[in-house]
This record gives sequence, structure tokens and C-alpha cells, in this order.
Amino acid sequence: MQDRLHQPYRQALITGYKAVQTAAVEAGAYGLVISGAGPTLLALVSPNHSAAVAATIKNTWAEQGISAQVQPLQVDSQGGDRPRSTTGVKYQP
Repeated sequence: MQDRLHQPYRQALITGYKAVQTAAVEAGAYGLVISGAGPTLLALVSPNHSAAVAATIKNTWAEQGISAQVQPLQVDSQGGDRPRSTTGVKYQP
């Protein structure tokens, strides 16, 4: 996972980014990228490594003096679903 367009420029704006990225990959992440405009980061990880990578990311941020929230999430394999009316009004996109 590598974003060559904006990642190199923007990662310099996030204190500790390189240390967190390196630690996450060493703990088993496929990669770590800046999500959207930041400051959210996204690490893609197999379910087997999720807990270890999450703990490593949190600990590495702490070593940088930064308190971080780390939230392991699962990939949604169902996708979106259109809203269903509870008022009897038909939904029209």
C-alpha cells in the first residue's frame, strides 16, 4: 500500500507518522496510509494480526507523546442498503 501522490508530502505534517507506519508494518499490517484529509490513519490488517497491530500503533503514538484512539474495524462485505421507511412514505433516491 503506497500512495505516491500526496502521502510523501502530507506524512511530514504528522508528528511520528513514519515511526507508526514502520511499527504497524513490522507488527503485521499490510500498510498504513493517511485517510482523507487526516488526521485519521488507516492500516489494513489480516484478522489474525488486528489486536497486535492496534496495540503497536497505540504504543508507538504514546512513545511519541501522542494520545491516540485506535479502533479495529471489520470490512463490511454486505455493502450499503437503501433506507426503509417506517412511516409508509416510499423512499425515492
